[in-house]
Amino acid sequence: MATGSFHHCSSSFVLLLFLLQLLSAYGELQLNYYAKSCPNAEEIIKQEVIKLYEEHYNNAIPGIRILFHDCMVKSCDASLLLVAKHRSGIVSEQASSRSFGMRNFKYVTKIKEALEKECPTTVSCADIIALSARDSVVLLGGPHISMRSGRRDSRKSHASVVEEFLPNHNDS
Repeated sequence: MATGSFHHCSSSFVLLLFLLQLLSAYGELQLNYYAKSCPNAEEIIKQEVIKLYEEHYNNAIPGIRILFHDCMVKSCDASLLLVAKHRSGIVSEQASSRSFGMRNFKYVTKIKEALEKECPTTVSCADIIALSARDSVVLLGGPHISMRSGRRDSRKSHASVVEEFLPNHNDS
């Protein structure tokens, strides 16, 4: 059982490494994007990920899965975090059956709150998702990857196309 679990984690790391490289090649992302506007942003994210992991021991893998879901549906834009108002008729990506079992979005909120104390309205949720997933990989024994940032948050849900881009939770 432990060997299967290890291989599953190894496969997840390889997939995440691929996603992280894809993220770095997207748009006008750059290393140290927040160096002037919020110099401690990446350190704050890292410390919050560590703190949450030490408190709950359940945020690393879901954080990686949040990155996967967000990036696989159109782009890495935090659209997965958007929650539609019932009267609007817009469906949230979170409401899709393909997002079955997604959890711990609250940890992204906690990290955002810590960043807002030091650098209000500066760091995007899309970057928080990506950078916290990177730091989660390190917590789980994977390599540290230099990651470019500068992603912008979406104001639009891509729920209508989730089924096109994500496998069902019970596909094999």
